Amino acid sequence: MPVWGQVLVEVPESTIDPGKIIAIEVEGSLPPIETGPLVIEFEYNPRVLLIHNVRGGGEALLQCEQVDFSSRTVANEPDRAFLRVTCASVRSGAGIMMWLDLEGLRSTDTVTELTAFRAEANGQALDVEAGKRGPIVLTAPSVFFGDTESLALNFPNPFSSNTKFQFTLAADNTEVHFTVFTSYGELVYQTSLVGEQGVNDWTFNPSAEDLLIAQGTYLLLMETANGVYTSPFQILR
Repeated sequence: MPVWGQVLVEVPESTIDPGKIIAIEVEGSLPPIETGPLVIEFEYNPRVLLIHNVRGGGEALLQCEQVDFSSRTVANEPDRAFLRVTCASVRSGAGIMMWLDLEGLRSTDTVTELTAFRAEANGQALDVEAGKRGPIVLTAPSVFFGDTESLALNFPNPFSSNTKFQFTLAADNTEVHFTVFTSYGELVYQTSLVGEQGVNDWTFNPSAEDLLIAQGTYLLLMETANGVYTSPFQILR
């Protein structure tokens, strides 16, 4: 695929309080693009960031007020995910490109970069120059009094019928919420339970819940009063 233009993408250095959402301005420049959607892809650490929204319009180079976006995780690499941003109405020049609404997650990781690595317009590749990549830093490490909380990878993984997730809680009678998303951020399933201090298990059985789930990569999000934790997994059919 020939490369016919250059995109500059700069993500500012930012700090986020764990559990809070901030909006950051992504700046850069775009070459003249006559028709068709612009696609930009970023890599980031889903253990540190949760992408809530991508916005354009106004003075931004991406003129779509509601920008299409999706996130997908990488199987067996829980610290890697890709954000795909698509906008059909853009203008060339330099300045604010878009706004990203990001939530800082409580995890053992506290820093990540948000790096643009691919772009295309009208099906043709653009040369991407990733200028500033952050970093994006959580203001405090995810350390709690007593035991820390965590969510481990499931076993078996991949699986075809059911799988078990092991998670650790810091206190007895902790309310835990589980949410399953597709790799594109679509809601699949939600449930809640009360766990005890130490190691707990949760079994996910799509057939028992009458869920028609296709083969693919999914993301489990576990939320407690102390934080949000994620773990990718795969289903085989």
